[in-house]
Amino acid sequence: MDRYNMLDAPMYKDVSFSNIDTSMYEPYRSQIKDCLNGNKGVFIYGDVGVGKTMLMMCIAREMKDSLVIKLDTLTEQLRATYRATSTTEDYRLLEQIYRRPNLFIDDLGVESFIKNGGDNFTQRVLYKVVENRLVRGKVTSFTCNYSISQLVNERGVEKRTADRIVGSCRSIEIRGGSKRW
Repeated sequence: MDRYNMLDAPMYKDVSFSNIDTSMYEPYRSQIKDCLNGNKGVFIYGDVGVGKTMLMMCIAREMKDSLVIKLDTLTEQLRATYRATSTTEDYRLLEQIYRRPNLFIDDLGVESFIKNGGDNFTQRVLYKVVENRLVRGKVTSFTCNYSISQLVNERGVEKRTADRIVGSCRSIEIRGGSKRW
């Protein structure tokens, strides 16, 4: 999974609290501190372009052995290893995700989910990751363009998954206009 770690992407390789303007993140200092101390993850949400991923990258870079990945990248890798007769490779890949000390999932909610918990591969993978990491006491954080209620009501994320995210994360809503314009 390390080859898909967004921390190594050219766009983010120099992003850290020490070399970007962090004043916009000042109101979230206590939530960020909880995450940096390994007590809870963060669920960072807000409109497109407000700086969610940049904040996540700064937090992830401060923490030891962090993996920042998009859920669709993870599910694509699992689909590529899936074989009807053997799922050994799937288990190895998921085990890497379960055991990683710090997991950050970027842009949760852009995936296709089947509303009301239908049989959906992405839905099952998200639940497995969130549940297994929670049970193991591992910190998992997210960025998202949607609030938790929007994830459930509009995007079709199962309530049981959303409930576990809420229980394991501090929410940070970032407001403002796009920083890309």
